[in-house]
Amino acid sequence: MDRNDGHNRLDCLNEPCGDEIDRIRVTIQKLSGLVLRILMQRVASGQWGNGRRR
Repeated sequence: MDRNDGHNRLDCLNEPCGDEIDRIRVTIQKLSGLVLRILMQRVASGQWGNGRRR
């Protein structure tokens, strides 16, 4: 079962299936959203600003 799944996933990467593309897009959107939130929190808390002020 595992081998078949691996081959299917590789095929999807080489010739992307619609479902796979949607999943990848959703995961990328979630990840970028998390990164943006973390960056905004750090800027808001002034962690980076303190380094520039000396």
